[in-house]
Amino acid sequence: MMKVKIYCIEDINDLKYIGSTNQKLQCRLSQHKHNKKQNKKSCSSSKLLNLDNCEIILLRECDECDRYVIERYF
Repeated sequence: MMKVKIYCIEDINDLKYIGSTNQKLQCRLSQHKHNKKQNKKSCSSSKLLNLDNCEIILLRECDECDRYVIERYF
């Protein structure tokens, strides 16, 4: 079964975004940054977080079938 990563992006203003991905975390963060620069509305992080001054933190790995339940938990 495929494993996914539940992650938190936290910026210098202590704003946080919880998400999930099956990609490497740095690749996912790069996508968030790219989407913000392109003004894409793929997720709430694009408008709120300071993605130039942030870190991405792995919270947990889980099976794909548990992905959204665990993401909502965080």
